[in-house]
Amino acid sequence: MHCGPGLIGAIVKTSLFILPLAMLLGLPVVCVAKKAAGDKSQKPNGSHLLVVTGPTEYWKELGNMAVSTAQRLVKDGAVITMPFIEPPKEPPVAIFDKAYRKKYRKGVKQFKKGKYKNAIPLFTEAIGRFIIMGNTYGWTYHIRRNLALSYMYLGAAQLLEAMTDESKTSFRLANSIYPGYPLPKAAFSNKSTLEAFNKANEAPGGGTGEVIVNSNLPGFVFINGQLAGVTPLIISGVDAGTHGVAFARMGYKPQFLSVKVAEGMKGVANFTAVKTTEDLFKKYLTPIDNELRSSKKQVPAIVKELAKRIRVKNVIFIRASANDTETSWYEDTNESWQKRVRRENAVPGSMETILWKKLMVPKPIFDLGDISSNVGRCFSERDCPGGECIGGRCVSTTPFYKTWWFWTAVGVGVSALGGGTYLLLKIKNRPAFEFSTP
Repeated sequence: MHCGPGLIGAIVKTSLFILPLAMLLGLPVVCVAKKAAGDKSQKPNGSHLLVVTGPTEYWKELGNMAVSTAQRLVKDGAVITMPFIEPPKEPPVAIFDKAYRKKYRKGVKQFKKGKYKNAIPLFTEAIGRFIIMGNTYGWTYHIRRNLALSYMYLGAAQLLEAMTDESKTSFRLANSIYPGYPLPKAAFSNKSTLEAFNKANEAPGGGTGEVIVNSNLPGFVFINGQLAGVTPLIISGVDAGTHGVAFARMGYKPQFLSVKVAEGMKGVANFTAVKTTEDLFKKYLTPIDNELRSSKKQVPAIVKELAKRIRVKNVIFIRASANDTETSWYEDTNESWQKRVRRENAVPGSMETILWKKLMVPKPIFDLGDISSNVGRCFSERDCPGGECIGGRCVSTTPFYKTWWFWTAVGVGVSALGGGTYLLLKIKNRPAFEFSTP
């Protein structure tokens, strides 16, 4: 989830490195607020994915709502991650082993022996090979995991060799590719190394530099693995040094840039959103949006599949249309499903003040108000085949003489007239009709 730093030798010969990843929906994940209904003691923790769906004109505002929610979750121990869709196959074993066994594992052995200078080039080459594999075969769990571990060991070795600035970059990139991944004990048994890792990955605020992030479409911005906001964005208080900046939006490839910021200066990251090769809109986004618009209380199967493909524990969905807003929360551990829907002139942002409390209610939520009032309601044009959704009601655009009910009425009328005439003709003492003039 990041770019290769200037340390990566042959792989990173430029300060800019983009990893084309197959990404899904919008951002990683959200965790659950409780273990069981009624248990209010457990705080949100673990990996969280934030998914935003809705019209393009609402995306930025909905995205900001998601960021606000994420910031509260993070304070309680949650980790917000980027969506990496698991490729169906791993890379060939022989190619994987060239990075894993011949470089990474040898680097770990050298590190454990205290030969840090020997370990540094091994980890650097392993990182380069894992990046090439990810770009070529897709970002499988094993590639991402070992890439993050290689960065962690590299940073620890650099720190022990007094390469302080280089170690910060490695630690930041490790957290970018796999936020919250457990630190290897062999590399972080030293308390000062752990402190250096945490310090390098602190949220911006202590420095004097800035990172300006632009993109052609609004999307989530991560810096060193931490969700920072929605593009366009200026990240202030950034420490001097190299940082991993990532762009993520569901249905588009996550992109990663290595941005160097000098003290008191600005670094710039420009992204161009590129759709994924896999038709994620067809496979996930549209089905999920359809499921969220339905009145089902059970967990949609497509949501379970999404969580599994991205390897997250929790997913939060924030969606809106011109007529309703919804926030739904899925927790994989016990497959709990919280659903909150508002079917009323819910412009994006109107839920923000109460969103947090609604998410944290430790029991399933299904708030549709008076169901009877929703009969015949529409929430988008998809609810009105052959018509338009106006003011929450379907309005037909088909001329009345082309509608089924018009010709049904005509048919019934003709049948009634024909039947009545026939009966009159058959009645023996049928009434006589006399016409007279005044």
